Amino acid sequence: MKKLAPLWGVLFLGLAGLPLSAQDEPGFNYVADAGQILLGSAPDWNSGATTQWLLDLNGRLSFSQGAAAFILDGSAYLPLGNSLQAGQALFDIAEAYVRLTPFSGLDLTFGKKRLNLGVGQTFTVGDSINPAINFFDQKSGFRGATWAWSPNAWLGWTGGISLERELGNTPGSAVPLPVFSANNLAGATQLSLQTGRFQGTASLCFSPNETFNPALGVSYDVSGVILTAEGAVEFLPQGLVPASGLVSTWTAPTAWTQPAPSGSVGARYTWSLGDIDLTVQGETLYWGQGWTSSQVAQANELSGTSVSTIRPTLRDRYNAIFHLDANSSDTFDLAGFCLVDLQDGSALYQASLTLTPWDSLDLVGSFQAATGAVTDAWNSVPLPPPNTQTARYVVIFQTRYHF
Repeated sequence: MKKLAPLWGVLFLGLAGLPLSAQDEPGFNYVADAGQILLGSAPDWNSGATTQWLLDLNGRLSFSQGAAAFILDGSAYLPLGNSLQAGQALFDIAEAYVRLTPFSGLDLTFGKKRLNLGVGQTFTVGDSINPAINFFDQKSGFRGATWAWSPNAWLGWTGGISLERELGNTPGSAVPLPVFSANNLAGATQLSLQTGRFQGTASLCFSPNETFNPALGVSYDVSGVILTAEGAVEFLPQGLVPASGLVSTWTAPTAWTQPAPSGSVGARYTWSLGDIDLTVQGETLYWGQGWTSSQVAQANELSGTSVSTIRPTLRDRYNAIFHLDANSSDTFDLAGFCLVDLQDGSALYQASLTLTPWDSLDLVGSFQAATGAVTDAWNSVPLPPPNTQTARYVVIFQTRYHF
């Protein structure tokens, strides 16, 4: 981290030197919700549910003056025992960045910020830097610098340089701090075009010896039906491939000579029935990177090998995704989700009902479950923070107050 001090010093001196208009009054905004979460979960269908009670606080604040702004989006969780004894609090920062707008149409950010790529409705096959591999993942972007430039209403250019691997360790940790190197940098960029009912994107994720993943995405509105399609090709290996023999004998695909394609297609439509909006969405997905089913089986045959610990994040799998959502303004929202692996039949499910009996108060009930076997693609669901374990099913009741 000390090696990065001069870099951050120059950066913040540059930020301090930007002119702020004396005529612009400082602006401050804070939106938050607080509540309690009663959670029950079990590692399998035959086990009794273990309950846990949490207090949570989620907030987003922003401070702006002139061309500069600071945005912070975070959460805090406080677990409570059966005797209401407080456990160790957990804090999570989703975003924290400085935004500069030197002129209309251009935003520059420095810090931790989400960077969304592609047109995928649930997944983005072109994002190999921050891939979403199941519906619990929230794309939190990366730590570094981003830009978003829209010279007009139909053209946009976004991108960013990530310092995630440079900043991966903290002072005092047992792991030595990484030495600053261009080989640790990662980046992404995207051009977006939108004219009438058509939207097109061309993106690229890149990092030396890690990923070079160009992608194209299109979206088109056909009489209210939003059709999407996206394709990507990874030219660098993403991990070792199982072979006959010990793990130490496995090798990675040859870089640049064995490209791995991925793709997705989807459709979404919304009906308005009086005060109720009903949205139906479906998507199919193919990950071309990683292992085939036969390679997974081969790895399972090795004594003492756990596929779940060595399987690559991206893998050669076909998936189908379904969404259903019905909501009535500020009265209720009923949502359902299903993600199915078409090769092993495993699936993830989520259903939730949100009621708003009074202004600023939500009552939320949700159920999440996985049906796959131990070695299947979808065999467990993660528990909410501050837990790090997984479960076969999770039942949650939550009250949430907005202020």
